[in-house]
Amino acid sequence: MNRYVALTVVFLIIFSESASGHEARTRGFPSNFGQRAMDHVMALVRLGPRPAGSSAERDAAAYIRKRFNEMGLPAKIEPFEFETFVVSTATVSVGTAKATPSMIGFNPYQGKLSLEGRPLLVRPDVGSDDLGRLQLTDGLVITADPAPFFALMFGRPRAIIYLEPGDYESLTASPCSLATLRVVGNAGKCVSANVVATVGSTDPDAEEIVVSAHYESYRQSPGADDNGSGTGVLIELARYFATRRIDPHLRLRFVAFGAEELGVVGSRSYLNAHREELARCALLINLDQVGGPKGPYVEMTGGVSGVQDTTVENRFPADLQNCAWEAMDGQWRLVDPRVVELFMVSNRPPWLKDLIAESAAAIHCELIPTGNMGGDQQVFTQAGIVATGIGTSGNTYHSSEDTPGQVVVGQMAIAGRLAVEIALRVMEKLCRADGNTE
Repeated sequence: MNRYVALTVVFLIIFSESASGHEARTRGFPSNFGQRAMDHVMALVRLGPRPAGSSAERDAAAYIRKRFNEMGLPAKIEPFEFETFVVSTATVSVGTAKATPSMIGFNPYQGKLSLEGRPLLVRPDVGSDDLGRLQLTDGLVITADPAPFFALMFGRPRAIIYLEPGDYESLTASPCSLATLRVVGNAGKCVSANVVATVGSTDPDAEEIVVSAHYESYRQSPGADDNGSGTGVLIELARYFATRRIDPHLRLRFVAFGAEELGVVGSRSYLNAHREELARCALLINLDQVGGPKGPYVEMTGGVSGVQDTTVENRFPADLQNCAWEAMDGQWRLVDPRVVELFMVSNRPPWLKDLIAESAAAIHCELIPTGNMGGDQQVFTQAGIVATGIGTSGNTYHSSEDTPGQVVVGQMAIAGRLAVEIALRVMEKLCRADGNTE
C-alpha cells in the first residue's frame, strides 16, 4: 500500500470517529490579522514592481526573511538559477501578408525557431462554445486580444500567435494553406530565490504541512493583490503558529516562492530541492490573490485524477525543468502539450474535501468550491502531493492598477483564518494517526 492510499485510509477512519468537526479550532484568532497582513502588502508595494530577477525582488525576499527572523523562526533564502529566452525579432507570414506578433506562444527551447503549419485563424472575440468545437491540434493559431491564451493552449496547437487587430484583419484577408513563424533570439540565465521558514520539528522524518505564496510581482505591476496579499497572509500565518505549541513529530514550512509569474519556477525549484521532506508532506496550502472582493475560492473539487502511484516525483519534462515558461518582457509564453497535461492533474481526495468543508463551516466562511486554479500548488499536485489553493477574484491584476487600494483587508483575514483552521485539523489527524494525543 503506497503512502497516499495509507494516509487516505487513516484519515477516513479518523473522520468517521470524530464528533467535534464543527467546533472552530481558531477561537481567539487575532482580530488584527488582516491589518497586519495589509501592512506587509504596503511594505512590498513600496519596493516598486518586483519581477523575477530584479533588485526589488531581492529586497522583497530580504524583507520576508527579516520578518520571519523577528518571530524567532529559522529562515533562509534559497537562490536558484534558471534559463530564459529573449526574442530579438519575430515574423509571421500567411501567403504574401506578413506581420510582427505582439506575443507568441511556443516552445523556444526545442531548438526550432522557425515553424510552418496550417494557419488557424481564431477571432479575438471567440466564445467558449465555438472554441470547444475548434480543432487546433498541431496548427499555428493566429489571433488577437482578447482571445483567451490558456483556453487556446489546451487545444494543443504548435504555436499561438497574437497580432495587433489591424494586422490580424490583414492576414485573414490573405487566404493561404501555409503559415510560417520565424523567431530570432537567444537563451539567457536569471536568478531568483525562495524564502523558507520552519515552525516545529527539524527531524527530516517528521510529517509536515507546507503553506506557500509567491512574493514577486508581474512586470511593471505593484503586485498588491497579486501577490502581496498572499505574501502578507503567509507572514502572519507564520507569526500565528510561531506562538503555538507544535507536536514534536510535526512541522510547518512557510515558503515564499520567487519567479511564479514566469511559470511557477520557484515552486519547481523547491520541489526538486526538497523531495525527501515533501515525501512526508500531508498537505500543501497555497495562497494567491486573497485580497479580492469575491470568494474565497478553494480548490476542493475534482477528486484524484492523473496522479501516479509513486512517491513524490516531478513529472515535468526534463528539458523544461529549469526553464522559464514566460518571457521576462512578456513577448512569449510556453506552449507544450506535456505541460498542459500535468496542469490537468487533480489530487484532492475525499478526506480533504470533507476537512475543508468542516473548516469553513466552523468559522462561518461561505467559500466557493472550485477545481484547478493553476498556480504554485499545481507543481506539487502533479508530483503526487495533496495540495489545495485559496484565492479570490474581482480585482485587477498584472497591471499598474494592482494597488493597495483595491485589496480587501477582511478577505485576507478570512483566507488566513481558513488556512489556520485547515492546518490545525490536519495536524490533529496526523497526531491521532501516530497515536500521539499530547
